[in-house]
Amino acid sequence: MKSYGIVALVLTAAFLLGSGCVDTVVRDSVSGDLHAHYSSSDDLSVGLGCYERVSGYAYNSGNTTRDTVSLSLSLIDTDTGSIRDAKTLYVGAIGPGESRTFDTTLDGDCSGHYRTDADFLP
Repeated sequence: MKSYGIVALVLTAAFLLGSGCVDTVVRDSVSGDLHAHYSSSDDLSVGLGCYERVSGYAYNSGNTTRDTVSLSLSLIDTDTGSIRDAKTLYVGAIGPGESRTFDTTLDGDCSGHYRTDADFLP
């Protein structure tokens, strides 16, 4: 009887992993002197369910300090084009030639296919 439970658990895990919870995508976003290089990947946890983990860095290639750098992150369903989740992420001040790292999560759905877009806020 215990072996059936283990087999069911393994099959469930295989289904969830096969539904898109393993891809990592690397992207860039540019706005003038500000550049963001980030990766996003599907993940699964008992507490959060399926979610998108977004991490990367913002870089200032200009000659002046940017005092209040913020990124708008959107998790977009690639099948429908609708936004599943969005978040404004405050990165902070970035001096010339400096970079700041960021790491956050966006709420997904195990059956969806998503892309993550990032744009600097004015």
